[in-house]
Amino acid sequence: MTFLRFDQTPHPLRVRPANPKSFQSWSAQTKIIPGEGLTVPGGAWFVQLAAQKHQRDLYPMQHRLATAGYPVKMTKARVEGGTFYRLRIGGFGSETDGRIFAGRMREHYGVAVPWVVRGHGRPN
Repeated sequence: MTFLRFDQTPHPLRVRPANPKSFQSWSAQTKIIPGEGLTVPGGAWFVQLAAQKHQRDLYPMQHRLATAGYPVKMTKARVEGGTFYRLRIGGFGSETDGRIFAGRMREHYGVAVPWVVRGHGRPN
């Protein structure tokens, strides 16, 4: 049981032994559990994080989430004769998974009012 560690040193990559408690903790963090906010191939549910009339108003949130590793996409929509830009993350297998993920976005990223919608087409 080993892991690769990256440090900011002259020899940045080092293989280290993993102690069993650390390994158990890491495994729990990466285990995929249905009903815990997962995206799945062909998932039709989306979490819309924000919608604005101007793209530029969404750039800071889009950058923050993309930098954190989320597959956030900006889409354009016509609503009641106007154009809106929205940020969303998609591909959730159920509405429940989308709601769980939306709650995490509120809690950890300060997304004020994420909402879950059923979508069409490709998730992201």
